[in-house]
Amino acid sequence: MNIGTAMSSSFPANSITVLDKSGNVIASNRARSRFEYYDEIESIAESSDNDDYIDVRRRAAERKSEEGRKAHDGIKSVIDGLRYSFEMDYERNTPTGQRYFRMSVTQRLDGGGGAIVSHHDITEKKMIEERMFELSGQLIKAQENERSRIARELHDDLNQRLALLSFEMDQLGQEMPSSPDEFRRRMRELWNSIRFISTDINRIAYQLHPSKLDTLGLVPALRGLCNEVSTHHPVQVEFINRDIPESLSKDIALCIFRIVQEALSNVIKHSGAREARVKLIGSYQAIRLSIADPGTGFEIDLVRKRGGLGLISMQERLRLVGGEISIKSRPLYGTEINVQIPLTTY
Repeated sequence: MNIGTAMSSSFPANSITVLDKSGNVIASNRARSRFEYYDEIESIAESSDNDDYIDVRRRAAERKSEEGRKAHDGIKSVIDGLRYSFEMDYERNTPTGQRYFRMSVTQRLDGGGGAIVSHHDITEKKMIEERMFELSGQLIKAQENERSRIARELHDDLNQRLALLSFEMDQLGQEMPSSPDEFRRRMRELWNSIRFISTDINRIAYQLHPSKLDTLGLVPALRGLCNEVSTHHPVQVEFINRDIPESLSKDIALCIFRIVQEALSNVIKHSGAREARVKLIGSYQAIRLSIADPGTGFEIDLVRKRGGLGLISMQERLRLVGGEISIKSRPLYGTEINVQIPLTTY
């Protein structure tokens, strides 16, 4: 969809045209002429208020497509009393790019018969709807990919390890070792297998929902996350915090945790950095968060155009708590994400 600069150069107020019961124009506002100039269905930009509006539309429909016939038939059905209202959307190329409009037709209620025809610009609404539709598809796909990853990890890794553990315990039960030392060695091996499996189950559960966040609070949960990344990945994460209120709302705490989780995931996957810093500073006015790494960086505009789900997820989470995000990055110069969430207005 090529919108151009449509969002920054909106059309005027609604175009309104009043028709009598014969379909003649008896009144219109100033906005009508500008709308009609770009409306190929109308084709009456230079017409006077005494034109037969229905006839003009009929002639326009003969020259144009099914869209024109639909508009003509809809208006006529309202004037003839076959329906109370009619509505249709259409798109046009304008100097500000491709724009979307809605034509609404309703019966006149003043007793004289006829109809009121209005046109208004719905470009912004259309863009939001299309963007939400696109995002819904991306989010569903991301959700399914995550479910597939967890299913693979449960089935291909944990399930096989549990099956092997079951087999080894069965073997131990059928063939008892000849010496106590050998028995203790076999038991230690089984115990270590159980411990590793339990650790991985806790890790998967923690990825789905951080239990520490509910039981211990934001700071311990973030410290645990940073330690986990440092332990299991070649990235040493420094965590700095100061003056974080204990009474922080659950929504804000979860928002901050997920942003740090997403940012560190990007550091691991894309930056190539060997270190990162997470800094969380509080005050009575706001919570300020920064995540920085000296890695490869990226072109911010390119990522925004692609609509990466990571950035979109951060923005949407912050929108829900009234927060803001800014990103500083460029190739070979690292990345810094700065977040601010006001506490007084939430």
